[in-house]
Amino acid sequence: MGPNPFIGVLYHWVGGFAPAISFIPFRRTKRWSWEIYWRFQGVAVWIVAPVVLASIFVLNLFGILCSTTSSSLGYAFFFGALWGIGGLTFGLAIRYLSIALGYANALGLSIPFGTLIPPIYRGQMKAILHETWGASFLLKSRLPDCSRSERRWRAFQRTRDQPGREDRSGRKRLLVRQG
Repeated sequence: MGPNPFIGVLYHWVGGFAPAISFIPFRRTKRWSWEIYWRFQGVAVWIVAPVVLASIFVLNLFGILCSTTSSSLGYAFFFGALWGIGGLTFGLAIRYLSIALGYANALGLSIPFGTLIPPIYRGQMKAILHETWGASFLLKSRLPDCSRSERRWRAFQRTRDQPGREDRSGRKRLLVRQG
């Protein structure tokens, strides 16, 4: 069977629609802290709902799960936990850094990880580095990061010695500058 663009578009649509329906606003949770809300929603959406829906739509679900190897289940739980940790840290980044800086940091970390981890996992990193295009790509993709890091360090050095402004609670605020 050849590539089918319609199926790819359908998968993307379902992938975007599924999380959207799980973020239904709860009327009585407005006074909850966001951590409690996310824990409650995480248990309901990522544990209870999949088990209920899978048991409805998959015949002999628990028999299939019992016959699955423990290493496959271990990988599934491990990568699920990593996904959860990533979601938690993304939420913290959005909360404390704002949407603009939080998204920039999250994407700035996920792009190199998503590019480098698969070849490292497959053992292809040496072969990629020995190719001219591979070394060139890795060098060119990392140069902007080095430049940004160096500019941020200079901006930090400039603002470190300056007295910070204090907010209403008397705590010093962190001044974020583009260098």
